[in-house]
Amino acid sequence: FVPSKDYNDYMHYYNAFEFSQHHPDVFSETNFLSVDPERCKIAVFPYAKIVQKETWEHFKRYVKRGGTAIVTCHSLQKTFERYRNTEIEQMAGIRILGENRMDHLLIGGKRFRIVQGDANPDRGVRIAPDGAKVLYSYPDGSPAVTIHRTGKGKILYIAPRLEMDAIQEILKDRLPKPEIQIVSSNRQEKPYIEAKIAGNAERSVLYLHNWGGTDHELTVTIPQKFADYRIRPIRGEFTRIAPHVFQIKAEASAPSILLLESPGCEPKRFLTVSPEHKRILKRLTELDRD
Repeated sequence: FVPSKDYNDYMHYYNAFEFSQHHPDVFSETNFLSVDPERCKIAVFPYAKIVQKETWEHFKRYVKRGGTAIVTCHSLQKTFERYRNTEIEQMAGIRILGENRMDHLLIGGKRFRIVQGDANPDRGVRIAPDGAKVLYSYPDGSPAVTIHRTGKGKILYIAPRLEMDAIQEILKDRLPKPEIQIVSSNRQEKPYIEAKIAGNAERSVLYLHNWGGTDHELTVTIPQKFADYRIRPIRGEFTRIAPHVFQIKAEASAPSILLLESPGCEPKRFLTVSPEHKRILKRLTELDRD
């Protein structure tokens, strides 16, 4: 089975945020025009080579007013107005020298693959700093990831084409603390956990989905405001080890769901399955060997 590679370049960045328990919004160029640093402190511009002139002008305002822009190779290079070049190199404090041929990047002593693009089979670009600070380098010592302050904001420029794990490693100390913090005791597989809390002041649901291929024993920390809430499982098993900290067994490719209820609200009644139906379902599961 060979999965379609469509949009993988973009999805590496989306998943880097999602599986760090930050939920990214995806904007069209038109919708981006309403985005400001107060609403979105960090914005990613992945592989958008040619954009509308209005998009480029708003990008400049966004950064200068305090936004942090993560810009990949080949992104924001031209506008559709006569295909004119933008000033992305000057704003990012770099010069683009040509195509990169390196196949890996070292970050904190760890080796991460540099991959070829889906639509464009290159591995990113080579750059030289022109005012920017170099954060990470290619194996030959040349710069690969830089950061540069522009106005009140800054631009993080990522020159190689990277996968999710490398992007997470670059961003891990640059993202705000997530609302839900997750630690897995499983060292065989990285925890691919989608995590959300949704509801109201009386009653909320903690939803976790393990998109990975193995079970994970998770330690999950939720906001302190839920410390005195009643916690009941809707799906899965959990142990409360502190007022707002739980141990949850997240089965592979399955959700785990907890109901969080404030002390003052009446406990919600659950619909139950009869013992006879449970017996039938268990037997069907036993028979399903394929």
